[in-house]
Amino acid sequence: MSRTMSELEGGVRALEKEMQELAKQSVIQDGKINVTLARKKKRVDRDLDNMLVRINDHRSLVQDIEKDMNATDDERVEKEEELKFIEGQLVTTMI
Repeated sequence: MSRTMSELEGGVRALEKEMQELAKQSVIQDGKINVTLARKKKRVDRDLDNMLVRINDHRSLVQDIEKDMNATDDERVEKEEELKFIEGQLVTTMI
């Protein structure tokens, strides 16, 4: 999971860098609108938004899994305590 998160964060850094480079360029050049550049800026912005949503979704998933793991661990500890109590009763009964 952390590898996936690292890859997503690396993708965000790359898109941010690309966005910074594109921000240095004006879509109006020589009094004309550079439609290709404007579209590229919109695409990078949209890709960045999508990547941030994916990161947020991934973090939420990781949090849900951690909650489930903690709940399962709590149940395991409880069952172990029950088992020790039952074992104690069994030993008492056998004596």
